[in-house]
Amino acid sequence: MKKTMLAVLLLATVCGSVSAKKKEVKEVLFGVKSGVITISSDMGDMPDFSTITAMGGGNASFGDSTFMNMINSFDASAMREQIYFDDYGKKSARITVYGETITRVISIGDTTYTINEKENTATAMPIFGGGRSGRGGFGGFGGFGMGGVQIGQLSEIDWMNLDKKTIRRNKIKELGEEQVAGLTCKKYSMSPTNQMGFTQNITVCVYEGIPLSTVTESDWSTTSQTAMNFIAEDVDPSFFTLPKGCKVSQPNMGGFGGGDFMMMGGDFGGGFGGGFGGGFGGF
Repeated sequence: MKKTMLAVLLLATVCGSVSAKKKEVKEVLFGVKSGVITISSDMGDMPDFSTITAMGGGNASFGDSTFMNMINSFDASAMREQIYFDDYGKKSARITVYGETITRVISIGDTTYTINEKENTATAMPIFGGGRSGRGGFGGFGGFGMGGVQIGQLSEIDWMNLDKKTIRRNKIKELGEEQVAGLTCKKYSMSPTNQMGFTQNITVCVYEGIPLSTVTESDWSTTSQTAMNFIAEDVDPSFFTLPKGCKVSQPNMGGFGGGDFMMMGGDFGGGFGGGFGGGFGGF
């Protein structure tokens, strides 16, 4: 009986030790509880999408001339973006204003919602790829932005506690410091490769674990996003919830990455601009 009790106690101790070790794994968080970041984007010279043939069905495939005209006429300088975050980055909302369209992109559970504020509609998209890099939509398409460096959003990279494995996997190098939005940021270069085999050269400036500036170089373009203003302040909780009476729909997956392509409510300005910083149109 004593041996049995001793064995039970030893097992409990081992299990408790394993459980304690699991609890020691730190969650990736910002060093600032909540705030608002105003963003400026430069998409550089965009690829010529007109050379890409139609890919599947849907409402807006690459072969659709109206859709292609919208892409080719997109003007990043006319787009205004703000990131709202709370709970040290656990909650985030990207609000994009392009023309008369106002779009808000939020994540609830395992789903990303892109909300057309004017129409009070939203498109729900499951977060693929796992991890926080999926918060932009498909977890980062890799061609037009990597999930690890989305401005004002958490990712799989813990910038406040870089470990050797993360540094080696993403080829991260420290480049000193740089001023962004009046704040002293740590500057890094990195060359991550995503699941699709795309590799990019990225320069990122980080403040308290928050990416505030990114420059992404690829074979077809150089794009950048920079925080023009950063205010650490409380954020209204309603930014991170669906509006009352909002009509939610699923995207048409018949086309390229979803028949609506911009996937986020089907409107060009909000879907394209709102997701571009973290992947192409939210991929």
